[in-house]
Amino acid sequence: MGFRTRDRRSAAKRFAERRYRPAERDVVVALIESATGGRLDADWARFVLSDVVAGPEAIFDLWRDGRRVLVAVCIDNCETEGNAAELSVFAARRAALTAEAFALAVDWALARCRSAGRSNLDLPLWPGSTVDVHALTAAGFERHHVMYDMTCETATGAARSTSEPLPTGFRWEPVSVALARPYYDTVSRAFAGLPGAFVPSFADFCRRVPDPEAPTWLLIGPAPDAPCAGYVRVRPRDDGVGEIASLGRHPRYRGYGLGRHLLSRGVVELSRRCTSLSLEVAAMNASGLALYESFGFRLAHRTPVYRRPVTGSLRAPARTGGP
Repeated sequence: MGFRTRDRRSAAKRFAERRYRPAERDVVVALIESATGGRLDADWARFVLSDVVAGPEAIFDLWRDGRRVLVAVCIDNCETEGNAAELSVFAARRAALTAEAFALAVDWALARCRSAGRSNLDLPLWPGSTVDVHALTAAGFERHHVMYDMTCETATGAARSTSEPLPTGFRWEPVSVALARPYYDTVSRAFAGLPGAFVPSFADFCRRVPDPEAPTWLLIGPAPDAPCAGYVRVRPRDDGVGEIASLGRHPRYRGYGLGRHLLSRGVVELSRRCTSLSLEVAAMNASGLALYESFGFRLAHRTPVYRRPVTGSLRAPARTGGP
């Protein structure tokens, strides 16, 4: 049986929504790490809380009786496949994620989606998540796609990197403000139609160019209408893991074998200070999977992502618990 309007208002009165404040970031980061058993590391959480979401208003911090119940993070200011926002829910304690609390978080995210003009709401089931599949389906979500986390030893990836020269007319350039526009164009077009990629507005994009914590190299091509042929962005972490944070190629440059050069550059750069490598890729990205597997990357985690349209009413979750 779904919540009636007055029931939902009564539920809201039992909780207190406290707007997330930047001063609490480290507390929220620790909660995200704990709630996912370390699957989402501190570096990832800080990056999202600082640079991807649209400030504190994109964090739903729900309390009851003086204790935090959950934190929900909504990425709704980026272009994605299906014009979707992404909601992640992290419970402070497994028992805290009741049907009422989960429904309030989803309602909040749907309201943000409507305000931002998004058509769909995605929710990933992170490993260790306290959100139950039955709760998702009862709330109108259906399984949409799967993301793969892949890992390999740095030595393995480096050994398989190519030392062949770039094709004629191509060269490497470090990312710079002067190259922001062609870089942004390539990022926007590299993953068209594939889920899992987030493309911010050009203004937000420029704020992070360049980013000393996630250095980027651009592969400049000979075509004047698409000077940025591809890019690779890496993020070395303090725990010795090196992330291939993003890698893409402009559609204009299909058939040049640039993927291997881009991944080789990223692996070699990370090998200077990291002992293992990680990346995320959509399960349906067959060409990307083949490239990564050729470097020795193997599947570490599957993360199913559920989607529901923003339109329509929310049905209350039937129950919650571990997946």
